[in-house]
Amino acid sequence: MSFSFNLIDEPWIPCLMADGSYREFGIRETLARAPDIREVVDPSPLVTVSVHRLLLAILHRNFGPRDEDEWKALWDAGAFDMGVLDAYLGKWRHCFDLFDPERPFYQVAGLAITQPKPPADIRIECATGNNATLFDHSTDDQPQELLPPEAARCLLVEQSFGRSGTMGSERRGPATADAGPLRSCALVVPTGPSLWASLLLGMVHYDPEDDAPIRGTSHDAPAWEQEAAARAGTRPCRGYLDYLTWNSRRIRLEVRAGPDGQMRVHRVHVTPGCEFGKGVLGGTLRDPMSAYRRNQKAKPGQAPWSAVCVTETRALWRDSGALLQSLPGQGERPALIDWLARLVAAGFVDSGTTYPIAVYGLRHNPTNTAQVLLWRQERLPLPLAYLSDHNLVERLTAALALAEHVGTATRRAAASLAHSVLSPDVGRNADSDAITRWCKAFPAERLYWSRLEVPFHRLLTRLPEAGGSALVGWRELIERVAVDSF
Repeated sequence: MSFSFNLIDEPWIPCLMADGSYREFGIRETLARAPDIREVVDPSPLVTVSVHRLLLAILHRNFGPRDEDEWKALWDAGAFDMGVLDAYLGKWRHCFDLFDPERPFYQVAGLAITQPKPPADIRIECATGNNATLFDHSTDDQPQELLPPEAARCLLVEQSFGRSGTMGSERRGPATADAGPLRSCALVVPTGPSLWASLLLGMVHYDPEDDAPIRGTSHDAPAWEQEAAARAGTRPCRGYLDYLTWNSRRIRLEVRAGPDGQMRVHRVHVTPGCEFGKGVLGGTLRDPMSAYRRNQKAKPGQAPWSAVCVTETRALWRDSGALLQSLPGQGERPALIDWLARLVAAGFVDSGTTYPIAVYGLRHNPTNTAQVLLWRQERLPLPLAYLSDHNLVERLTAALALAEHVGTATRRAAASLAHSVLSPDVGRNADSDAITRWCKAFPAERLYWSRLEVPFHRLLTRLPEAGGSALVGWRELIERVAVDSF
């Protein structure tokens, strides 16, 4: 029996509409109705950002933009040219079928590994293998089958965020794969009043001949346009479209008809796909959606820069200075923010506007990257005045530095109290592990940072207008919050 599920027409992209209703659309209808869609939204932030990047790859392929003027023409149009998109999607229609017999979307036709896995293997949130039970309570001996829309979303996430480790092989013996290219990046996505505006704000300068936004070649193309499906092994990245649709896995979904007659994915074949090679990410290739810090302790062969990433103990708003400002030799803000600054400088986007930025990320266990610890989505208001006013960014950086200083003082005060409680005798030192456990039980610093997040959002929006008075209020607030938390 032959099966078909074409992502161009079949509903699978989860969308929040302007009226608050929730709908699912195919690629074409999502792009056609983008002005009426508020945003792509899924319970998994990894799905949300992966779908966003897929749509960007299609738009960049058809519309550039090669410079600010081309971007302005797209912005003034108010909607995407569906004549152009229909011609393009029609040409490559067969490559968007999830179960095409020759070129299934993001897969390898005929791939067969020695030990196929249950569908949970490509659902990062699932408790499968040695992955912790964080988001669900599925088990390997009771596998859950996937309907095609969910399988399509999982496929995108697996190619970008897939865990590292051993997996099935097309030959005898296990194969080892690196984690997906977005495994350690905090990704910045501007959000406008509609999906159309968000996608336009996320469309950076694209010109492979000008190595924009990353080093490219004249052969740059998305995965579905390339001559053959992903091959295992290391190869150079051809450009931004190749990177946005990078297939880090060779995958095939096995589908069958369920008792109700619906198509269901019941097994998956997953084995290593394309890899960049060591030292590429953060070195010669940097994601335009990510901020980077200089890796002062980089060893030979390691990338000299590392992406700002999410962690268990540090909210991303504390790194907002890194998202807004580049410091020579120390840190670089996302290239996407640089591009928005150019649009503001050209007068194409009003510097008095505030657009929220969504930040997405995944955190693996540093000692075992096959294990997922958390995923995160945060949203920060971004007054575009920060992009054209260096002094304003310096004020914000100073406000963050003050918060860090007081946070450190709060942590040290808690440790000092713990020492006094655990070892009241003068001259006797308390056990350091006991002090650590005591501080975790009475988390003054954790309370301090959690209580500052909402006030920081207010500071971010008030600072461009209130200036010094906003900073005075911030200083008073963090001192009060520190004492209350302690």
